[in-house]
Amino acid sequence: ETAQTSPHGTRLDIEQAMNTLPPERRACAMLCHALGNSHGDAAKITGLPLGTVKSHVTRAKSALQSQLSAYEGET
Repeated sequence: ETAQTSPHGTRLDIEQAMNTLPPERRACAMLCHALGNSHGDAAKITGLPLGTVKSHVTRAKSALQSQLSAYEGET
């Protein structure tokens, strides 16, 4: 039997993965993915250029996918 990961454990793993991101990258990812802001809104909120926000979001997503790849294939 394979061990099932509890939602609480998964949330902690995601939190730990987010905490490894540089602060600006983490902020952009949170604003866009967790809070549903557009890239443009995130740029206004953070004061960063739009291209920088897009880059931070893309790189954060890639880093998180790499770190959380252990969950691939779990249902």
